[in-house]
Amino acid sequence: MLEIDKASDELRRGGVQKIMVGGLSLGANAALGYGARRDNVAGLIVLAPGHFPEVQRSREMFAPSVARAKEMIATGKGDKVDYFDDLNMGRTFKIGARAKVYLSYFDPEGPAVVPANAAAIRSPIPILWVVGTKDPITRPSTYAFDKAPYHPKSKYLAVEAGHLETPTAAADQVIFWIETLGN
Repeated sequence: MLEIDKASDELRRGGVQKIMVGGLSLGANAALGYGARRDNVAGLIVLAPGHFPEVQRSREMFAPSVARAKEMIATGKGDKVDYFDDLNMGRTFKIGARAKVYLSYFDPEGPAVVPANAAAIRSPIPILWVVGTKDPITRPSTYAFDKAPYHPKSKYLAVEAGHLETPTAAADQVIFWIETLGN
């Protein structure tokens, strides 16, 4: 969130008045989380959201690391780096991270939970939510998109693509959607 704040502040100092935030996979989750926590976002582009700490499989897989991170935070060691479980593109591995940072991504009740972030958006903003029909982690619109406040220009779009190919498959439609926001 702080990195997005820095970029947003720099753009505003340069005269930009409306800023959209978007991302792919975990970046889509970050964009959505940002939109849930900031009031100065003109729109969101959520491409193939790819991190779901709240689902049962994730809860089970990451429970030991989440518990260790919580314990470290409770004992005043939240800024200490340790190695925790991670999963990306079907591969599991260990990552080095500060306990409080790890928990911010993997706590099933924390700030990276997609449906909670969609529901936490305070005022209606246009959201383009793009998923790939060949992406094994795609969730239906009812999972999170439908929980965001209604905006007439919001759109849930499914394209024939896998996880990493979703942005390319949707590029023309993303550009068209952005262009229609000015109308």
